[in-house]
Amino acid sequence: MANIRVCTYEYDIDLLKVFSTRILQRVKSNIVLESVQGGRCVEIKYNEDQLAEVCRILAEVILLDLSRIEIASMVQAYNIEAESKSTVIHSACSRAFRHADPEAVTERLGDYFARENTLVLEGYLHFMMKEEIKIWQSCVDSAIDDILLRDEYLELVRLLKAFIDISCDDVGNVSLILQPDGSCTLTDSQELRIESSPGCEDEMLELIISMSPSKITLYDLSRGALGGFVDSIKSIFGEIVVILS
Repeated sequence: MANIRVCTYEYDIDLLKVFSTRILQRVKSNIVLESVQGGRCVEIKYNEDQLAEVCRILAEVILLDLSRIEIASMVQAYNIEAESKSTVIHSACSRAFRHADPEAVTERLGDYFARENTLVLEGYLHFMMKEEIKIWQSCVDSAIDDILLRDEYLELVRLLKAFIDISCDDVGNVSLILQPDGSCTLTDSQELRIESSPGCEDEMLELIISMSPSKITLYDLSRGALGGFVDSIKSIFGEIVVILS
């Protein structure tokens, strides 16, 4: 049998357990694993015709297991709350998995083991997989941006709710009709009628906020086309919104 050795001297990871898990996901694999150097390395024994399978397993370990460790390390550099960090890590990993190209990594590993029989994971990752590292950083940056936008949105909703709660210009009940073509019609008890064209949801929302109604009856005939607009109204006005469809 042929054999190669995969090691790590930096990552806090049980290589034997990780490789065993990946191998168990395969049917009738006779690849043999042995922990060496106090668990820092795993020796992989395989038949000559199994090198591609071994490289595929290692590619999965790198792209699915080590990527999470690298991404978590990247996220620690940002000054955000612990709960947000957990959300960012999960989101960034999901993005990274979608970008992963295990076939390409498998092929490159095959070329590497045609020349070498030992691979140190952190060295290979940072010197031979720089593009993947850049992609993971980009995934982290995008996830951070999403979190910041979410926090800004929630803060805006909080401020708008506070504004509505203290407003004294109560115009009573208003009705809002969302049409299938994306247009909107707003009416109130004083026979006010305002119609807006498709795409003017932000302006309509600003108008309703300025009116500070005590009740909003929303007739949603848009068949989901204005779902985001409906969600914004519910988030800002809360229990005074009654939705009919």
